[in-house]
Amino acid sequence: MDNKNKKEPAEVLEEIKEKIEASEEEKSELSDKGQLVPAGRNLPETIPVLPLKGRPFFPGIHIPLEVENHDLPAVEYSVDFADHTIGLVMMKDPEQKVSAENLCRVGVAARILNSFDEGDSSDISQVLIACLERFEIIEVTESSKGLMAHVRYVKDNEDESTGDEIKAFSLSIISSMRDLMKLNPLQSEAIKLFLKRSSLDNPGQLADFAATLTTAEGHDLQRVLEAFDLRLRIERSLLLLKKEVEISKIQNRIVRQIENKMSDQRRDFFLKEQLKAIKKELGLEK
Repeated sequence: MDNKNKKEPAEVLEEIKEKIEASEEEKSELSDKGQLVPAGRNLPETIPVLPLKGRPFFPGIHIPLEVENHDLPAVEYSVDFADHTIGLVMMKDPEQKVSAENLCRVGVAARILNSFDEGDSSDISQVLIACLERFEIIEVTESSKGLMAHVRYVKDNEDESTGDEIKAFSLSIISSMRDLMKLNPLQSEAIKLFLKRSSLDNPGQLADFAATLTTAEGHDLQRVLEAFDLRLRIERSLLLLKKEVEISKIQNRIVRQIENKMSDQRRDFFLKEQLKAIKKELGLEK
């Protein structure tokens, strides 16, 4: 593209924001006229892909996503041609270059809800996304907008959601969540909110949320994401969550040990200062 016609990242973000707002206004107008706006529209089978280097995302979360400026064309394509849908896929090796061969086979489709201009000269922009469904990559091609993937969406099998074993796993996850609430105040509010809104009727969602609470390595979280079998997914997620509880216990123990040591040091310091003051008063020390 001619550099003279090349848009600045802030311009691209502003256009994306305007298109999203126009789309929402159109939905609102249809609703006001009594026309139904399909809430569960089918997701497009061909979507642009954003490669991820750290951790995968899971269905059911709303989160700001940092996007490097060279990936903005993919975001723009998503808004223009893919019903605001974009694929988030972990890289197998983040140290290697982005390519079709370096993408994991399972990712998450997300809908772009808004974009944000950071107002500085950084190479990072932000978009607000809602993660919707898992997908399996069938084919990846390269284009001027980046990587494009033809995907197959994977929904949880409702027949697998019942049964005593799945219920037992679900109860174990909830119990571990409550343990984590006591140990980690930062996670407490998110867990409380989730437990109020969810139930044992959706163990797949429960397993996904539990995985997001952990500080597990990206490849371990990817194994949870790739588990289409519900029992396997909930088992993998429970193992990560229990490990997180143990890590939090160790962290709390270390913090208490440090605080006790600091208290001892402060007490020794004050006692020494008091002794100096007494000696000074008695004329034993200048």
